[in-house]
Formats: sequence, C-alpha cells, structure tokens
Amino acid sequence: MRRPWYLYPLLFVGCVALLGALFRPVFGVTSTAPGATLLDAERHLAVSADGPLARSGARTGDLFVEGESVEVAQSPDGPATLRWRRGIPRSGTVHLRRDGKSLWIEVRPAPPAWPVRLAWWITGLLNVSLTAMALALFWQRPRDGRAILLGLVLLAAPVFSLPREPRLIPLALAAHFYTLFPTPAAAPTGRRRWTLLRIYGPLLFAGLLGGALAGDGKSHSATSVFDLTAIGYAGYCVLRVLRRWRTADEVTRPVIRTLTVAAVAMLAAVIGAVSQRLWVLWDQFVPANLVPAAVFSAAIGHLVFRLRALEVRLMARRTLQYLLARWTLGTLFLIPGFLLVWRFGQLSGSGAKSNPSEVLGFLFWMFLTAVLLGKRHEVLRNLDRRFFRDVEVTRQALIRLAQDLGGASEPDAVLEALEAGAREALHPRFLRFALPDVPPENDVELTVPLRRGSRVLGHLHLGARETGDAYSSEERELLEAAAVQAAMALENARLNAALLARQREELTVRTAGVLAGAEEERRRLAADLHDQVLPELRQIVVDVERLAVHANGLAPDLQRLAGEVRGTMDSVRDVMEALRPSSLDMLGLGDALESYFRRGAFRCDPPISVTVRRVGAEPDLSPEQSLALYRICQEAINNVLKHSRATRAGLELCLEGDTFSVAVWDEGAGLPGTAGSGSGHGLRNMRYRADLIGAGVAWQPGQPSGTRFEVTLPLSHTDRQPLLPDNDGVME
Repeated sequence: MRRPWYLYPLLFVGCVALLGALFRPVFGVTSTAPGATLLDAERHLAVSADGPLARSGARTGDLFVEGESVEVAQSPDGPATLRWRRGIPRSGTVHLRRDGKSLWIEVRPAPPAWPVRLAWWITGLLNVSLTAMALALFWQRPRDGRAILLGLVLLAAPVFSLPREPRLIPLALAAHFYTLFPTPAAAPTGRRRWTLLRIYGPLLFAGLLGGALAGDGKSHSATSVFDLTAIGYAGYCVLRVLRRWRTADEVTRPVIRTLTVAAVAMLAAVIGAVSQRLWVLWDQFVPANLVPAAVFSAAIGHLVFRLRALEVRLMARRTLQYLLARWTLGTLFLIPGFLLVWRFGQLSGSGAKSNPSEVLGFLFWMFLTAVLLGKRHEVLRNLDRRFFRDVEVTRQALIRLAQDLGGASEPDAVLEALEAGAREALHPRFLRFALPDVPPENDVELTVPLRRGSRVLGHLHLGARETGDAYSSEERELLEAAAVQAAMALENARLNAALLARQREELTVRTAGVLAGAEEERRRLAADLHDQVLPELRQIVVDVERLAVHANGLAPDLQRLAGEVRGTMDSVRDVMEALRPSSLDMLGLGDALESYFRRGAFRCDPPISVTVRRVGAEPDLSPEQSLALYRICQEAINNVLKHSRATRAGLELCLEGDTFSVAVWDEGAGLPGTAGSGSGHGLRNMRYRADLIGAGVAWQPGQPSGTRFEVTLPLSHTDRQPLLPDNDGVME
C-alpha cells in the first residue's frame, strides 16, 4: 500500500512529541528561589549557603551582571533579590564578575521531592504511551480520517500538563474529536462543512485578533483573547458530550462516560493553566493543571485501551510486538548512556562535582532495560497474556479453525468445523450459513462471504457477541481468512464429489456393460442348452426306450440309462434356470422370487415354512433392475436355505412412496457378526449389484431371532407407474 504524503510530516510531529513527553519528567524542579540578595546598588551578591546559586559555584561578593533564567526583583521594603524569570524555575547561565574576571556558571533549580517527581514520571509515561499509539495510528491507518484525528488528540494530551496556557490548536482538534465520537450520524456535505467552520473558525479569528493586539503592544489583551478562546473550546467539548447522554445506550454509555471525564478534566486543565497562580504548592513546582491533565490523559488512555476506540488496542498490541521487540527496548537502553555522557561532559567543563544518585539511577535504568531486552520474547508473551488475553485466545482459535478446515474433505464436515470454530473463537449469540441468494436478517451483526475467486459459495451470518463487544478488524480479517479456507475446502469437496461421481458413473457404465454382456452370454447359453442339448438328450431317451423293447437281457440296464439321461435333462434345465430365470420373464419379480423360495424351502430337510407379504403394487422396473434385484434376493434366499437352519422364513415386497424394498427374513441361527458389514464373497456381490442400480442393502437381527435382509431401491417418476388397471379397467 502506497502511503500518502502527509503521513511523514505527521510522523515527524509525533516523534517530536514523543521526545518531549519522554524528557519532560527529567526536568522537574522545585520552587526554591535562586538564593541570593543584592548588597548594594552595584549588585554585589549575598549568596545563601544551600541555594541553587551556591551549589553552582557563586560566592558572596560576586558582582551580578545578567542571567538567562534569573532576574533582579526590586522590593520597596527590603533589599533587592534574585528570582526566576516569569516565576518558573529552570536552568540557565548566569554572568558574574569576580576579582575583575568574568564568570559564566549554570544555575540549576533544586530537584523536586520524590512524590512530585513520581507524579511527573507517571504522567510522562502515560503521555509517552499515548504518543506511541498516535504513531501507530498514523502508520497503520493513514487514510482513515477518524484515526488521524484521534492520533492528533493523543499527541495533544501532553500539552495540557505544561505550566503555561494550552495551545489553541490542540483544543480545536479535541473539539473536532468530540463531534465524531462515539458514532457520528451521517450528515450532508454542507452540514459537515458548517461543522468544520464552526470548530476551526474561532481558532482563525483568535489567531488574527491576538496577533493584531500583540503587534500593537497590547500583550495583556492578546493573552485574554487566547485565554477566553481556550476556555470556550473546553466548554464546547463539555456541552457537546453532555448532549450525547440523551441518546446513549448500553453500548455507547461507557464511551460517553469516559468522554465526559476527559472533557471536564480538559476544562479544569485549561482554567488551571490560565490562572497561573497555583504553580507552587508546598514549596514544590507543581502546575495546577498537572492533575486534571493527567486525568485527561488517563481518560483518553481508557478510551483507547479499555473501550477499544477505533480498535487502537489491536494496534497497540502490534506496536508492542514489533517496536518493543526490535527498537523500543534498544532505544531505552541507549538513552541513559547518552544522558550520562552529556552529564559527564557538563561536569568536566564546569568543574563541578557529580551526584552519585544520578549515576546510579541511570545505571539501574540501563541494567533493567538490558534484562528486558534479553527476555523480550517472554515479555511480549506476558504482555499478551496480561493485557491482550482475549485477543490472543481469539487469534489462536481462528488459526486452529483454518487448520481444521484444511483437513476437512466433506461439505458437511467443512461447515461443521467452520461453525464450531467461529463459535469457540467469537462467541456469537447465533451463527447461520446461508446461500448467496438469501438476504441477511435484521439482527445480523457480521456477514462474512465464503468466496472462491469471483464466485460466492455462501455467507456466514453472525449475531452480536455474547459479551456485547463489537467485532474487531483483526477478528474480521482472521474470520475472512478462515472463510476463504472454508470456501476452498467446499470447492475441493465439490470437485472430489464430482470426480468420484463421474468415476462411479463410468465404472457403473462399464460394469453394467460387462454384466449386460455376461447376462446376454448366459441368455445365449441357456438358449443353446434349450435348443440343442435338451433335444439331443430327449432323442437319446427315445432311442434307449425303443431299444429296450427288443433287448430282453439288456432292458433293465437300458431303463436305468434312460432314467439317468432324464436326470441329466433336469440338471440341464436347472443350469438353464440359473443362467437365465425364465420365471422372471413370465411371472415378474415378486412371483419369481416366491416360486424360487417355496421350491427351495420344500427341498430342505426339514422343509421350511415360507410366508410371503406384499404391500402395494409391484412397480414397473427396468430389466436391469429386475434382474439385479432377483439375483440379490436369490443369494439371500440361498443363504437362508443353506445356513440358517430355520423352520420359518419369509419374503416381503413393499412399495411406499418413492421407495421399493424387498426383504428376506428367517428365524434361524443368524449371520456372523461381520456379515452385516459385507464380508464374504456372496455378500460383497450382493452389495456390488445393489450399487450398480442405486439400491441399498442392510442386514439386521431378526425378531425374535434369525436375520433380516432388506434391499431398498429409490424409484424415479417412471419407475413408480404400477401395473394395475385404473378405474376404467384399462392397464396404465
């Protein structure tokens, strides 16, 4: 992605703000006076023993010439004293004369007490975090106007803690930010322009008017204009957020509450900075706007990290992962080293003595940073577990979902894995899969398409999360990636199913051709036996009987030979019947099976009692279907006759709706445990013949004993035409 040109100036401003927020706590001071009075009109000094001037090397009797950070304060009732310029303690060079020689010494205010220094550091670290998040926003979402605006507000947060009047530009940006959060209503273009003019118009007017007054020498009036404009901006933010309470719901109420705290804190910070009266508290240099400015920064941080405004929390995670692991810790390790070198250079140039506490503090800082740098991977994992646990759990669950989808090969398994993984990762209140032409319902919170190239296979509709949180951009991206994986799995499953169906069809056609050829060959062999072998055997019987009349001594042998030939003829007829069942052509499937079953049961020892039950009319089956069903049931009947040792058996033919079934049952010993799974050559043949005509076979235990075998054939529309007369007595 090509980044816009304005990104780099924003990054430069952000880096400057980051350095300012980072180094500001280092320069915290107290309000202690420079520690010197003037003895005479020539401005000889009387230096206090424990003041900043004494610690910097000034002595009583030195002549004060000028100072960069200190000035002479005339007192009507007492001697003149030195004080900090504008009442703000800060470091600076002082020009003195001693014994006719000029001296330039650097005067540094006394460091603050530890509670004040701690407050400065906490505020500074908070502002550093906000500034770092602003840089992450600029880099990762450079074309999102709301993200850029929030980043500028994050950069402006440290301004409100400075010990002077807040700048008007940060206040205008904050006012603009308050017009957009939490969710702005869609406004026409003209109204948006009016909103921008209303926000930034006072900034332009105050700048022109204040500049004109300052140019005329009316600095006090210019300051008043700037102060009133700043208070007006802060008050506008308070009024703006208070109006949002009327339309707040359960989802936006926490955001509105946080914005209210931030707006009130900003107004207090502006008023405290404008007053400039409470900068000194308990002899410590503490700006009155420090506390409300810290509250404002904390509220903005809560809005970003806790309430996930603009999903910056995820960017914080990425920033911590990449910047902290690679650059931030290394930079934090080098900063105290540079500060030590700079401090030692100052000490060597001025000849002053160093403070061991300063050196030890920097060394401890470097040691702690070095430990974190060596364990940065563990630090990142702990940060993820502590602050981004839900994000990490969701990310891992969606990654596992993509892996599970890669191993699924059936469409039902793909959809089940997608649904289970999405529920585990995101916890939606409902989850539905819909085809592309089905519109989503009103309560759908997130819709993810299952897209394969330019073709959409379906949509995954998710309701609101059970926790009430919105779906983040990272969760959407991961779910969309899982949806792409699911679409690929569905497409692969479809292609595999189509390939298997084509192969099965081709195999069925080839096998059907082979079986048809085999059946045709059987038909030919049966015809040859009927037309050639049987007449010849019948002629042999006739000749033997004719010879037996004239052969007195051989008549018994000839009669026996004639009987054997007749037995051979019966065997040939059985072979013919096995090759091509004539009863199937003459009687139909049901009667042919009943005839075969009863004839075989009668030959058993002891004979088997056969019961035949018919439900519905026999459908009009194709010759291939009739022959396949006959062969399948013939094998089942043979199993009953040979292996069941039953005394009762039965045959059932049933037509129910679109299904025709034939069942063979017995009350015998039953089949082995593996028979139902298709073991055995005969049972495999039965299953194979059933597959060729699209039928299904099943073995079940009989009631009360024995085995029940059933073959089920789904029928097409033409297959269901029964061979029965209609109401007029005409065959259909």
